[in-house]
Amino acid sequence: MIDRKRIRGVSERMPIETKYPAITVRMTGENGDAFDVIGRVSRALRRAGVPSAEIEQFTAEATRSDNLLATAMRWVNVVD
Repeated sequence: MIDRKRIRGVSERMPIETKYPAITVRMTGENGDAFDVIGRVSRALRRAGVPSAEIEQFTAEATRSDNLLATAMRWVNVVD
């Protein structure tokens, strides 16, 4: 299980609030490069019917982020 407390920029006292908690993206056993992570999250958002503008917002936020995993966790339910 991904330990949210050990991710840089995430406070133990402040849990990550997920925008789309019903959308789950698996990270274990997959390529871990940034383009792959952004692609997997974007595809999951698209499959769930999230509007294109929202997906573009995620992509912009993710590409600017210093911590891609924390950004992904703010958008979807990330599991290992």
